[in-house]
Amino acid sequence: MQKVVLITNIPTPYRIPLFNELNKQLLVEGMELHVIFSEAGYQRRKFEINFSDFKFPFTILGGGTITSAEDSEKTYFFYKGLWKALKSIHPNKVIVAGFSAACIITASYCSWNKVPFAIWSGSIQTEVRNNSWHRIFIRRQLIKRAKSFIAYGSLATEYLVKMGAQADKVYIGINTVDTTFFSEETAKHKTSISSLQPFTFTYLGYLVPRKNVSQVIDAASHLAKVRKDFKLQIIGDGESKKSLESLSNRLGLDEQIKFTGYKQKNEVPYYFANTNALLYQSDFDIWGLVLNEAMAAGLCCLATINAGATFDLIIENETGLKIDYSLTQKVAEKMNWMMEHPKEVSDMGKKCSTVHQRKSNAP
Repeated sequence: MQKVVLITNIPTPYRIPLFNELNKQLLVEGMELHVIFSEAGYQRRKFEINFSDFKFPFTILGGGTITSAEDSEKTYFFYKGLWKALKSIHPNKVIVAGFSAACIITASYCSWNKVPFAIWSGSIQTEVRNNSWHRIFIRRQLIKRAKSFIAYGSLATEYLVKMGAQADKVYIGINTVDTTFFSEETAKHKTSISSLQPFTFTYLGYLVPRKNVSQVIDAASHLAKVRKDFKLQIIGDGESKKSLESLSNRLGLDEQIKFTGYKQKNEVPYYFANTNALLYQSDFDIWGLVLNEAMAAGLCCLATINAGATFDLIIENETGLKIDYSLTQKVAEKMNWMMEHPKEVSDMGKKCSTVHQRKSNAP
């Protein structure tokens, strides 16, 4: 039986169902998936992992990490022992996530052993991230040595081609989650609740500077000057949580905004069931899996233009709405429009669920 090795940083609740399904499909083709993780987790990630859910062989290297003192979101993985693990598994094909140290080690191993490897990438062109000459040079060299590429979406495809990948060697595998889980579990909770009163918005994500959730609170403040018959639940945790709570208090929004703290995957459908619309804000996301989760749950989303997922998943006024959250007044106006048009919002949510399922299941 041929072995396909996939290398990534840590196991996550949204990746495990994907790897389970991938291994299931590979077994039909006479192949087996073996996933190599650098670590079991790291400090910033609070989700819980049940290893009994893994339906594929896996290895955890335990090679160590380091987190940037200047930016807590930047954690670097050493992938110590990766060459030895690859040699032990003796793969026929390798897929490596991103352009990390793992990609450099993989490129060297595969070149030495004449094993084809693919780069699985979500990187997109943006001025927000570091585009130094040496970073670009290394990525171009790795792209030259890769056999093929798997891109999160359209923007990631454009980036790979711009960096030197042959367009016919790039395959889009829409970045996704367990859409069935979010669809079915949210539906179960909806059957046990009444119509939402007042209109409820939800933000779900890490509360860190890059997400800039203060813009969501500022928009709520503008809306509250016009009407107060709405709620905003902010789900998540992070270094910005205390400052965001203080901002909400200073703006007099304690009646409108509730901070719920971090919620595990199995808790999220309850909150989605008690939501009219998702507010998805970030100053930068190469993708943004919360959009997949919310759309699968049948929620209309007011989504940031600064994310790859918005580009591929949101069809304006059909499956959701796009917005630049720095335009606070316009965001408030969009929120007000959603409150004034609950049927249209509901219809977009239903449609986005269908469109999202189709795109996520595309080969």
